[in-house]
Parts: sequence; C-alpha cells; structure tokens
Amino acid sequence: MAKSIAGQAGPALGELFADMWSWMRANRRTAALAATAALLLALLVTLLIPRQYVATMVVTPVESSLTDPSTLMSTPGFSIRAPFSLTEGPPPQMAAFVKLLKSPEIARRLVRNPQAMQAIGDASASWLDAVKDFLSGGAAPDEDAQIRKVLNWLTDHISVDQDVDVRTWTISLRYPSADGATFLLKQIHADDEDILRGTAIAQFKKEKEFGLSFLNTASDEQERQIIYGILGSIDRSLLVLRSGANVAAIVISQPYAPDRPSFPPRVLTLTILSGIFFFLLFAALFVRCYREAMRGQCGGHVELAPAAAER
Repeated sequence: MAKSIAGQAGPALGELFADMWSWMRANRRTAALAATAALLLALLVTLLIPRQYVATMVVTPVESSLTDPSTLMSTPGFSIRAPFSLTEGPPPQMAAFVKLLKSPEIARRLVRNPQAMQAIGDASASWLDAVKDFLSGGAAPDEDAQIRKVLNWLTDHISVDQDVDVRTWTISLRYPSADGATFLLKQIHADDEDILRGTAIAQFKKEKEFGLSFLNTASDEQERQIIYGILGSIDRSLLVLRSGANVAAIVISQPYAPDRPSFPPRVLTLTILSGIFFFLLFAALFVRCYREAMRGQCGGHVELAPAAAER
C-alpha cells in the first residue's frame, strides 16, 4: 500500500484548487479567523514600522532666470553660463548639482561637519552598529569608513524629481524628525553649491592667470583689447561667485517638512503586507491540501489508493 501511494501521480492543479475551496467551505470559521488574523497582523506591523518626515525643496537652474547677475553684467559671448535649453538636457551646472547630491564629495563635507554627522548618526543608528562599537572597543571608525556610511545613507534617503513642464527640480530627503530633515537638506544644498562655486572660482583664476601671461606677450593692439574684454568678464564673474551667489540652482521653495511623517505611506504598506500574509496563508493551505490529496483526504474527497481499493 505504501508503495502504491508513493508511486501515484500528483493531483491536477484544477482538482487541487477545488479541494482547497472545498476545505474552506467546510471550515469557514477557521478560514475567517485566519484571514482576520492576517489582516490584524498586517495592520499591527504597519503601525509599528517607524515613519519618517519628508523634507522637500524646489529649485530651478540659474540659466533659466532673467535675474542672473553674471548674465546681466557680462558682455555678450563672455557669460559664465550657457543659455538654458531643455532639448539638450539640463544645463551643465544643474546636472553637476544633481550628481553631487549623492557623491563622495558631499559625504566628505558632511563627515567633517560635526552637527550634520551627529544628525546622520542619530538617524542611521541600529543594534548592529552598537554590536560593532562593542566589538571594536568603542573606537571611532576612520574617515573613509564614515564617508562610505554617509554616502550609503544619502543614496537611500535623497531623491530628485524633474518637472520638465515648469523647468524645476524637487529635491526630497527622508529623516525621522522634521527639523532634522530640513536642516540636512539645507546643509546638503549649501555644500553642493559651495563645491561648484569653488570649482568655478579655481577655473576662472587659471583662465585669468593665462590671460595675463598672454597679455604680456601680445603686441597687436586689437588683440590686447580683446584680452582686456575677456579679463574684465572674468573679473565680473569672480565678483559674482565670491559674493556667494548660487552657481547651479535658484531656490524657489525653501526646505520644508510637514507636521506629520509621511513615509512610508500607510495605506500602501498595509496593502503590501496584507497581500504577503494572505499569500502565505494560501501557500500553507496549498501545501496542506497537496499533501492530503496525495493521501486522498483533503476537501472531504477521500480516495483510496489502488492497492487498498482492490482489497
């Protein structure tokens, strides 16, 4: 008999589903209790999941603004910024600004900022970090390890969305508190602009040094006048940059976080968790009915093995 049961073919999928339905009809109360328990468990887990505040700020490229002081003061052909064109992608400074938001350069600056580092450490602290600190004797990690940690945190908590129709970018940052979210978003934006500003200043200094050296060797008066014009444009651009003006983005909406946490969305979380728990119940019933069907006992459909039927 054991051999005949082991050797028989598995039940057809349609028959197995019919057996599952038959079992649920015969055990309505148990099925209802299991479904209710799954829903309540999903609700409990949803309520227990820590939620975060999402701070946002809206920026637009400097190139798209008619109040760009460098453009107004520079002579035609010598502006430090190219005209804005959506058909060719974001302006170079804006593209660099977006890339820098999740870059080692920003992470390095945040690591060297004690207040920012404290805020990120508070947000990313976990029991695993506590275990690592205990095993290492409480020794502070080196700068490279801190940069990697901050970079991973930035990658997970910052997002950028572009609205092509109105030429704006929305930068979002998730954090356990509203004040911490706005503080870090302001700091990251300031560090990003400072990096771009410093790069532009260094580049213009090199161009000015080259222009001055070329001016000393130029003998043609017309050529010297052109060089004077270029040097004047560079000086005006350096004046704008040293004033602290933004290089890449004008802030339209300052960093703001709502009064209540909004991530992750509870309705979506509850839906996903409910689906997972119901799937697990379905899988458990499927396995049970499959095993019972092999013995002819699921759903009330009792079938004897061929050897037992002959007896």
